[in-house]
Amino acid sequence: MTQKMRIPKKIRLRMMFLENASKQGTTTWNGVELALLHEPFRDFDILNNWCYRCEAMDIDGNVYWVRWDTNEDYENPVEWEKPSYVELTYECYF
Repeated sequence: MTQKMRIPKKIRLRMMFLENASKQGTTTWNGVELALLHEPFRDFDILNNWCYRCEAMDIDGNVYWVRWDTNEDYENPVEWEKPSYVELTYECYF
């Protein structure tokens, strides 16, 4: 009988982080690198202004809600490397 080798949690989290980072990209908030979990989608903020939102994870498996506000520059309406707001939604989710 063969026994399956279990991958340690830290390595699984790192693999998941790197996979999402390569597929969707990364952003940084307060020195923490975040890998996006899906493509950012267009939404409204609390003041009914256009923004983009996305969930992201850090290397420790915490999940964040990220928001980017839009600006008046039609060629580059969002500064993807500078999120406007980030909130920790799930600690040690993965």
